[in-house]
Amino acid sequence: MDRAALDRLLDGPDDGAPGVPEALAGLLAALRAGPRPAEVRGEGAAVLAYQAALVGALRTLPTGRRALLGW
Repeated sequence: MDRAALDRLLDGPDDGAPGVPEALAGLLAALRAGPRPAEVRGEGAAVLAYQAALVGALRTLPTGRRALLGW
């Protein structure tokens, strides 16, 4: 596989790179695809939980250190 074939694989559909192993082409196609709804379900709740944990952790820091972080 030459550099041009690798660039085609990374840039777009796998039909432009003959001789590329099917498993590699399939993996790269999956990586290029956007997330499916089930994969991001609950993302908002996870972000809120992370933010709450961060705020809780920052509250345990001494006041001077919180000031450095803008809290």
